[in-house]
Amino acid sequence: MEKITLRPESSEPASSVKLIIPFTTYLKAIGVALLVAVGLKLVPLFFLLYFAILMAVTLDPAVLWLTRRKVPSGLALAMVSGLVILAVASFFYMVLPPLIAQAGLVAKQWPEIQAGILSKLSHETSNGPLGPLRRDLLEQVNQKSSGLPIPDILSHAVAIGGSALGGISEFVIFLILGIYFLAQGRVARDWILDFFSGQTREKLKQTCVESGQVVFAYVAGQVITSLLVVVFAFTLFTILKVPAALMLAIVAGVFDILPIVGFFLSVGPAVLLALTVSGKTALIVVIAYFVYHQIESYVIAPWIYGSRMKLSSLVVLLAVLAGGMLGGVFGAIAILPIVAIYPLIERIWFKDYLGEDVIRRHQKLEHSKEEARVGPKDSAIP
Repeated sequence: MEKITLRPESSEPASSVKLIIPFTTYLKAIGVALLVAVGLKLVPLFFLLYFAILMAVTLDPAVLWLTRRKVPSGLALAMVSGLVILAVASFFYMVLPPLIAQAGLVAKQWPEIQAGILSKLSHETSNGPLGPLRRDLLEQVNQKSSGLPIPDILSHAVAIGGSALGGISEFVIFLILGIYFLAQGRVARDWILDFFSGQTREKLKQTCVESGQVVFAYVAGQVITSLLVVVFAFTLFTILKVPAALMLAIVAGVFDILPIVGFFLSVGPAVLLALTVSGKTALIVVIAYFVYHQIESYVIAPWIYGSRMKLSSLVVLLAVLAGGMLGGVFGAIAILPIVAIYPLIERIWFKDYLGEDVIRRHQKLEHSKEEARVGPKDSAIP
């Protein structure tokens, strides 16, 4: 039988590991948390600065065009800024009042509009499958027609008025910042570049110059395409006698900024209000929107942007979705110029990592996609 020997326990204490976190680490963690909190609070300001820079980059070629024709730089800046202020004032004076009136009327009469849509779509009797739904809508219409209590009306009016004042004040700040960046943008850029040296400074300067050209092409082209959509939609709805034609046209122009998804977001309200006229009118609206969307994608956009904007549809869609999830509508709009300048970022900054062969293949791929979209003759890079 095997003999088992028991060893006496060691009298030495077991070694222990102590985790010592310096006090400075706590301070750093608190500082990072405070910076994140402050950054989140300043997100609206960052959006204002970003869009103001886009405005300045878009208007800068106009100032340069005037200065090259012997116009003093100060006078050129005043002329361009004056035209912008005049355009904004014209919008607020001529377009905004009827736009607000139409939007308010649609919101007030929305229950009646719902009932009208249902009555146009359904040819069933009151005992049909849509009968209960129609009766519920009619009851809601009757209840709404009695009006809201005075306190509710006042609270809604105060809320809407406060939002309007806040939006106007932010827009004024946006204009002021945009004009300031237009006047002092190059000085600020050169001041920042002085902190860098050698090759990094040259790369940053090249990035600023080339990205400015791409951003100008994007913003100016988008303004033109949005205005064309507004004219098309307003003409279409006026001819078809669809209510709130101006409001629907402005909605179409705004959503035209968002590629791919903007079409679906704008066609929904248009079809709903067209249904208040007739089902045939709604069908005409859908067909007209689809035809115009194809013309814009394959004729208007290539003609306006040329070969300066080369964005994959999948990349654009993912960028819009990501920007929308991070910053809502403003985030979806803001991310598009950043995506547009990625090819030049890749060429300037990632050339040493990716290699010239990869950069060359990417450029050939984009060029072949452009030829397939607009034809070999129109795809030459200027």
